[in-house]
Formats: sequence, structure tokens, C-alpha cells
Amino acid sequence: MAKILVAEDEPSLANLYKLVLEKYGHTILAIVPSGDEAVRIFSIAKPKPDLLILDHRLEKMPGLDALKKILEIDPNAKILFASADDSVMEAAISAGAVDYIGKPFSMSELIEVVNSCVA
Repeated sequence: MAKILVAEDEPSLANLYKLVLEKYGHTILAIVPSGDEAVRIFSIAKPKPDLLILDHRLEKMPGLDALKKILEIDPNAKILFASADDSVMEAAISAGAVDYIGKPFSMSELIEVVNSCVA
């Protein structure tokens, strides 16, 4: 299954991602609370994650900025944008996110979207 990097600043949601995604066979490479840390981890990861789940409201660097920087590093990176701020959906997709999932969402919806992103 997929190797996933998660950028999420809410610890309870980050832990839920880990529990649910690992239950369905995915590997969580790291969970980071800030956009700049997501960029740093992505830039040094070998091999690169199969998918990055990226929140918008992150510490130090917003998700949209992190998305753009990660795609500069690797234009083929697969990024699932996950946010409670639906006003950024079009910007995230236009900037290169492979999909968008609006919070709150069910865990079954998360698994379905993750699986479609890495298929």
C-alpha cells in the first residue's frame, strides 16, 4: 500500500489518520504540524512518499504555500488537500493537488479518497 506523509496540526486528527490509514494497510512515514516541516521532510525523503495529506491551516507555513513548494521539488508529487476551509479548494486543485477532501469527513470517505489518489 501507500507510504504517506501527513501535515496536520490537530494532534487528535493526526492520530486518527495514523490509526485508520495503518489499519487499511498504508504506512505513515511522518506526521508534522507545520507546512515548512512538511516541505523539509518531503525534500529529504528517500524514496519520496506516495501521497502527502496536507491541511491548509498549519503552523509557520499555510498548506497552499507548502503544496507549491513541494511541487517545485517534485512536480509528480501526489498531494491530497484536506481542509475545513472550503474557500481554498479551487486554489489547491489549481495549484496541483490531486484531490481535495473537506473537513469534517468520515474515515470511510478518507480511505476511499486516499485509495483513489494512490491507485
